Amino acid sequence: MNLTIPTTSFEWVTIFYENAQVNAACDRPRVNAPLSEREREIICRSLLVWQREESSVSSQVRSSAWKYAVAIGDPAFRSAVELYIREEQRHGAALGKWLDEVGISRATLNPSVSRLARAFTPSYVVWTTFRVYRETIAEMYYAALKRLTSCPRLKVECAQILANSETQIQFHGEHLARVRGSFPRWAGGLLRVGEAAVYAAASVGIWIGHGELFREAGISFFDFIREAAQRFCRLQRLMNPERYDFGPIANYEQWRIRLEEVRI
Repeated sequence: MNLTIPTTSFEWVTIFYENAQVNAACDRPRVNAPLSEREREIICRSLLVWQREESSVSSQVRSSAWKYAVAIGDPAFRSAVELYIREEQRHGAALGKWLDEVGISRATLNPSVSRLARAFTPSYVVWTTFRVYRETIAEMYYAALKRLTSCPRLKVECAQILANSETQIQFHGEHLARVRGSFPRWAGGLLRVGEAAVYAAASVGIWIGHGELFREAGISFFDFIREAAQRFCRLQRLMNPERYDFGPIANYEQWRIRLEEVRI
């Protein structure tokens, strides 16, 4: 089997910087046409939840990411995580601005399960596991939203989120694969069983909360579950350490020298 060379933290920093530049240069059409009552009813109630998810990341996540980067001897990883967080916050800000422009109040919502999970999860690795599964389901949501909405501006925002989501999932998946490389085989098997149960419960929960939007976009419950299962299997392959050729983590001094060469 040909092994994949994983992306280094230095390379992820570059990727997230490039994503930021593309996002800043994106031509966003003005919101001119008012939403229909049906679109307002279906989309906005659902989107409020996802907009807050994109916007809010607790300070504890940043702190745990820093401690984790120090522990593994990869200071560039902390920079990559920070840029990932900023990318998520940009998406949340863009969605929030759209909600403001169409006259939808961003009312305070009760904390969701994922927000509570990251608030009370001190381990960065555990938080990342929850996050990457959330990202795969979010891809399904934004694809359905993009298909459903008649607003060109919202379509652009969904397209931006979907474009960045692919790299975000790769970022988390490769990192988790490196972590799982140290697990014994039996522990990896138990972990996959537990994750399958959690992912199935999360998928059903998303359908309960947002099924109306998916149905309006032409996606039945069985279609949704089938696609969620396929995404879970692809993600498991992405997080499989046996597919990678993990080398030593590049040190900070090498990164500093490379940055100096770029400046020259």
